Amino acid sequence: MKQILKGVLKNIIHFEWTVSLLKWIILVTGTMSECAFLIASIYICLNSGVHNLLLAIMPESMTVRLSELSTAIFIALPECIVFLAVVKTISHFRSWRQTKEKVCFVWFVLFGLPTVTFAVLTVVTIGESVLQVGFLLPPYMVVIRALSAYFFAFVALLYQQIGIPMEVNRLQEKDRLIDEYGSQISELQDQNKEISSSLKEKNLAIEKLNAELCNLQNENIETRKLASVAISQDNFSWLLSQKSVCIEEAISRFGVSKNRIMTAIKNGNLQLTTRNKDRIVAASLHEWLEEKPNLRVVNE
Repeated sequence: MKQILKGVLKNIIHFEWTVSLLKWIILVTGTMSECAFLIASIYICLNSGVHNLLLAIMPESMTVRLSELSTAIFIALPECIVFLAVVKTISHFRSWRQTKEKVCFVWFVLFGLPTVTFAVLTVVTIGESVLQVGFLLPPYMVVIRALSAYFFAFVALLYQQIGIPMEVNRLQEKDRLIDEYGSQISELQDQNKEISSSLKEKNLAIEKLNAELCNLQNENIETRKLASVAISQDNFSWLLSQKSVCIEEAISRFGVSKNRIMTAIKNGNLQLTTRNKDRIVAASLHEWLEEKPNLRVVNE
């Protein structure tokens, strides 16, 4: 309680309540101005069109006072709502910049025109009043201010009845699209996970098959090498009992290609017999086979 009393006393002494009161007046006036403008416009039109009808329910002096009050509303209230009007205009401008929709641009223009008029007339009024103490607004400025106030009230009422429901529908549609896109993204992510898992399994299977294939190929190569270079013990013993061997028989018995034998003959590693150039000296063939590190003797 003591803290509350201390805060109230500080508010009164430092006149902080005046700032709060001014803000409250601006907000309340801005909220009530639309209704006040419309009521003042209705009365002005009735007084101008059916003045005799008004005289039947009120005296002439009261009609004059009500006309002056309506004029005061058209002149004074725009000064109170100019800040609120600027905020609304900026808000619609930002909405248009973000969405790029024509509707937002239309509301920005409709709110911007009376707001600019209020601001310009306020600047002119304040400036001329500072220069001339007894400055009075020219009649055309009063008319412009009154028409701008009526137009602002009409646009605000129109936005209240049409614009806000459209904004609500637009936001609901965006929310629906966001939810729809979110569900589609979730489905695509699930499908992507399934595809990734399937691809991973297939890659593992392919790697396993490649490894088995490589092993089989290596075994096949080793087998071929062993098969191509293996010499049976019988063939080797037969070679030791011969003096010369026919080239074709050496190829068939020892599994050596003809090209290798001919190359060895050309290089002098194998010797041919003097009588028959198609036969190889057995001793030179035996020595040449023993010098080959990739040839071995197997027992059958």
